[in-house]
Amino acid sequence: MNYMFETGINFNTDLSISSIIKGVKIAEEYGYDYIWIGEAFQYSHPIPIAALISKVTKKIKVGIIVSPKIDKCIHIIKSIQVLQEAYGERYAIGLIPGDPLRLKTLGLNTFNILEDIKSCIKSFPRVNLKIKSEFKDSIPKLCKLTSLPIYVGASGPKMINEGSKIADGLLLNYINPEFIKWALEFVDVKNCCIAAFGPVLLKPATKELLMALRISAAVVAAGANKSLIKEFNMHTQIEEIKKIFKKNEFNALESYDEFLINKFAVYGDIEEIKSKIEELRKIGVDQVVFGTPFCKDFESIKKLGEALKK
Repeated sequence: MNYMFETGINFNTDLSISSIIKGVKIAEEYGYDYIWIGEAFQYSHPIPIAALISKVTKKIKVGIIVSPKIDKCIHIIKSIQVLQEAYGERYAIGLIPGDPLRLKTLGLNTFNILEDIKSCIKSFPRVNLKIKSEFKDSIPKLCKLTSLPIYVGASGPKMINEGSKIADGLLLNYINPEFIKWALEFVDVKNCCIAAFGPVLLKPATKELLMALRISAAVVAAGANKSLIKEFNMHTQIEEIKKIFKKNEFNALESYDEFLINKFAVYGDIEEIKSKIEELRKIGVDQVVFGTPFCKDFESIKKLGEALKK
């Protein structure tokens, strides 16, 4: 792997504290670069979980995904400052719009999210690192030039374009090379870091984990940006998947395996997953984040981590 290329694992906070502790220790031992933790209303908040992860690990970087619509920016900043003081400069921030439907149920407005994200980024007191000598003959990636890289979660043209102008990196909510190529057309700042984030599962897998992969892929599909849906002519399938969610008939997702897993997930043996990662790297991705259910399978974390070292 290219020395600039990174791998990360997203640990959902629906996991037990003991599972998260065990999983992140394994991730660090087997050479992953990042742990990412996100915000979900029904589960533990990512910032205290980040403190817990930092306490039980030594050097693995921790990405914290939050929405300025839910958490006040000043609280995000103060929390990160405390974490840095306690555990060093091993953090990244992912600022995301948040799910509009969820925001409304909490009585939060969904307007001007881009302005909120811009304002929050400007509020972060950050010191840029000096450009290292190995960057002399190439354009340095922005996320490598700061002790606290800030990413913007994006999936549509406007957020991708604006996010690349204001942040050090983009967290793209898909892992399909076709979708990534399309997204990169809207990136305005070419040395913005690109992280591809999506559901991953290593074969062979249990029925339970395969169902978890289907559901994760379906969640990504159901929340896909309208421009992406139109570009790849996916309206019919995605509307059908949304109906399945409304009825809570998750077993019906199995008949959409070819669509969901091919378009919105990575499912394969070690060589197939390595090949997909290499394909993403070649088209301009700087970090691949293995989304749930990968975090639930500790043996897969070990096996893939070992394989990626070679």
